Amino acid sequence: MHKVFSKYGATLLFSIMALWFAFPESAHAEREKSYNLIVFDANMNIIGQHAEYCNNYQYEGGDLNGPNMLVVEGGCGNYVVSCGYDSGWTVYSCEGVGYDYALVANFYGTSTGYNVGHACNISGACSDTEPTLMSGHGLTLIRIYPPL
Repeated sequence: MHKVFSKYGATLLFSIMALWFAFPESAHAEREKSYNLIVFDANMNIIGQHAEYCNNYQYEGGDLNGPNMLVVEGGCGNYVVSCGYDSGWTVYSCEGVGYDYALVANFYGTSTGYNVGHACNISGACSDTEPTLMSGHGLTLIRIYPPL
């Protein structure tokens, strides 16, 4: 066994390292969920955004401190498995549930009269599991990961 590893192990290790350096962006694991933070001022004008895509690309711009925030998380299509014990607590088993494409939006704000529905309508960011960039709102969004 040791001779097999020494004969082929170095070649395999070299091949893996070559791929790592040839495609550094693909070496990072993909995310389980996308993340989209949209920041609003007191009048519900979009003033900032931080977006993380399923492929782990991340963009950011504007003011990330405001009185109102919309957080949208979307499933990246990973296969979901549910595990647990049976009703007698004797057998532990797992079963496939399906692929995660769930979309969840939450609104956090101090301005009265606004809710998640308002924030979703203003931003248009609650209809896709990947972030919608707010480039039409006067923000200068830059890619922060992977570095340019």
